Amino acid sequence: MLLPFLDRQAPNGRSWADYCGSVTPTLDHQGFVSGPWGELMHDAVKFERTQNWQSMPAYREEGPGGQAIQFLHQRGFAHFEGQIAKNEEATNQKMNREGVNCGFVFMGGGMPAAAPVGLVQGVVQGQVLPHHPGAPGSGTPVVVGIPLTQRVDSAIGSGSMPEGYSEGACRSGAAILDENPMMPENRPYRDLPWAVCFLFVVVLATALMGAFIKEIPLLIERIGTQWESTDGYRCNLSEELTKWPNGDLTQVAGISQRLVEPVETTTASPSASGGKRRLWETVESGGFDRLLLDSVSEVPELTLPGLSPFVRRLELLGLSDPFDVEYDLDEEDDGLDAAEDGAGAPARQLMSSSRRRSSSAREKTSPPDRDCERACAAFTECGGFEVSRGGSGAISCTFYKAQNPTPDPVQASGGSMKISCWQKVDAELLSKTAQSIMISLFGITLLAAFVSMFVAMGFVKFSSVQPKAATYVGVYCVPGCMIVIGVLVVGVLFPFVGAIALLVGGVLVCCGSCCMVCMCWCYRDLIPLTIEVVDAVSNIIARHWSMFCISLCGTLAGIVWSFICTSACLGIYAYTDRQSVTVPAAAQQPASKIVAYPQYFVESLVYLWGAYVVFNVCHTAYCGVFGRWYFGKEESVSGSLKVACTTAFGAICMGSFIIAVVRAIEKLAEKIRRDAEEEGNIATQVIACVLQCIIGCIGDILEWISSYVYVQVAIRGLGFCDGAKATYALATVSNLIYVVSAMLIDSVTFLGATLCALCGAAVAGLVGYATCGVPGFCMGLALICGVFGCLGGCMAGGTAVGIMNSGAVSVMMCWAERPDILAKTNEEIARRFQAGVDRAGGRSE
Repeated sequence: MLLPFLDRQAPNGRSWADYCGSVTPTLDHQGFVSGPWGELMHDAVKFERTQNWQSMPAYREEGPGGQAIQFLHQRGFAHFEGQIAKNEEATNQKMNREGVNCGFVFMGGGMPAAAPVGLVQGVVQGQVLPHHPGAPGSGTPVVVGIPLTQRVDSAIGSGSMPEGYSEGACRSGAAILDENPMMPENRPYRDLPWAVCFLFVVVLATALMGAFIKEIPLLIERIGTQWESTDGYRCNLSEELTKWPNGDLTQVAGISQRLVEPVETTTASPSASGGKRRLWETVESGGFDRLLLDSVSEVPELTLPGLSPFVRRLELLGLSDPFDVEYDLDEEDDGLDAAEDGAGAPARQLMSSSRRRSSSAREKTSPPDRDCERACAAFTECGGFEVSRGGSGAISCTFYKAQNPTPDPVQASGGSMKISCWQKVDAELLSKTAQSIMISLFGITLLAAFVSMFVAMGFVKFSSVQPKAATYVGVYCVPGCMIVIGVLVVGVLFPFVGAIALLVGGVLVCCGSCCMVCMCWCYRDLIPLTIEVVDAVSNIIARHWSMFCISLCGTLAGIVWSFICTSACLGIYAYTDRQSVTVPAAAQQPASKIVAYPQYFVESLVYLWGAYVVFNVCHTAYCGVFGRWYFGKEESVSGSLKVACTTAFGAICMGSFIIAVVRAIEKLAEKIRRDAEEEGNIATQVIACVLQCIIGCIGDILEWISSYVYVQVAIRGLGFCDGAKATYALATVSNLIYVVSAMLIDSVTFLGATLCALCGAAVAGLVGYATCGVPGFCMGLALICGVFGCLGGCMAGGTAVGIMNSGAVSVMMCWAERPDILAKTNEEIARRFQAGVDRAGGRSE
């Protein structure tokens, strides 16, 4: 569209198009457009009052003022339309009073408009606002109450932007911030397709769980089945099984089955219980609990979204992941393989089922001569079987239907054929345990979550009363623990492993000492700001304990989601395993990695997506509460949760999916590395390890950035992509990176999360031990309950203590954009913040 008015001469002798085209609109302290664009509108109003422009063909479609606004749009400054329209109205009023020849002056005088709410009076364009987060060492001119696009242009013009920044991304993000007000009353639904897709995945996962969960007790029964083998005896069971319940024939060719189990040198010897070792005795010696955990090893590991920094700190302390349990039964298996047909063994012996690993490990360690045991254990109808081996070495098994009570076997007649009877032991007890163990563990996890929630509340209360103590303990916790653990490793393990203890302990002590030195000398000046943030945030939480209700709901949702995904994956595995029990091990083909790896990736992705959604819903709700507090709105916890679960849910699903994809790839790289380690493939190990490290770093960065993006989602109602652009622009122009680096609040939240996890594990272990009704099984049950209690404690405590981190992120984001608001709503907190920034920036107070 042609704009003839822009061809008129401007005060500098050039056209208005040239005079304004290369200049970004600026505002004065009252919110009116100043500079060349203000002069343009002033001249347009004067032209309209002095010329008969309605009769001019050049202005038939649009008047001079309208053409000025059209040119503003063409130059990409549409977000200034409201301000320049105010210029037009105010200029008309001024000319009504003073005449058309009045000067272009908008400062004070007869301007009818009041300054915008929250605007700092007396701050002129280009002046650095004192004690603003972007001020220390940045040199970036900061003016509040003006569009962020102007701040971006000013920073670019002054050359104070950081190296490597993207000008286009900064301008785009600034425009998004200017166009979307804070804490709007009406919010549109953002990224809705992502929410629909996520809900579909939830329904699908729940349906799979419902279809396959019944397979899990059967798997536990198969794994935990105990046998009594009697060499030279026939089974006295009356009814023979010719077909399995699934229709397969019991008699198949190519089976391999040992006659008896060799003697096990354990304290629970057969003679100690009348020739029979009970289920709990096998459990105590490493049977049922070990086998149960091993069976889950093929299910994707359950990570804790949002707690990656905490888990990594545990690794720094030299503590292994409590959910990554590894058992080495090679020695036991070697002993089994060394037995030769039970030669020299007593007549009555017992065995326990072999562990289950990945396919490659199973091929190396699992004895192949257990086909009949696997088949009979898979069906409750089977009470035992009889193994016979002729002179040619051919083996056959005859299966019998279960009887109650089980009759004793009878002596076999002499002959060249070797015969042995295998019968199930403690089948009823095992069945009851298998049926109840999932519910028991689920209840134990919930109990630990509730206990951890109260611990988290106590920690927050302590932080609000003693923020200084909480901060210092949190900051020095990790390096101090590393030093202590290193000393303990050297002192306790040196007599047993010698140089290895010195090496491991020395590394821990050295790393801990280096971290302690960094904290004492490099980060010492950053602690005061962290103390002030911890104090402010914990006191806000203490006034709104209902935020812990959000944490509790999030914890319950996370536990339920973990239960759904674990049950679905384990149920599918149990179903496929049950379908193959009647096929001899020699005839089974190992699963192809072409299928196994994509399946592992999809399973990990589904679980992680749901877990991150739950975590980020809580985080976004927390951010909404702190945002309302910052801007003086009604601090409604329920209102913030409603926003997170409705209009912002699509954005949360989208951001969570991006992070889940990266984390799932990281998990896949870890699995490839473990498989390569079992296969002895060093080259693949190195490549997978490097990829895992790189992808892990990318995931950490994305998690860190997204925590700030969700602040914009909460306080402005943006979609995830727009929130990321807005966060980038604000972080760049306001030097938010400085503020983030000046906070050590992650150390404080790590301390709280660790306390919650330990308390959850302790309570769950004690409850499991106290409620144990099977002698000898109590320690094993307490260990299993402790692991699940630690999981519940991490989820509940991490989510609850994470409120502090969400609050710090929210306050810092709002402060970076509008520090003047905090100075008006909470003057004392603003004063302490500025003192902390001064101290961290190296300036005297």
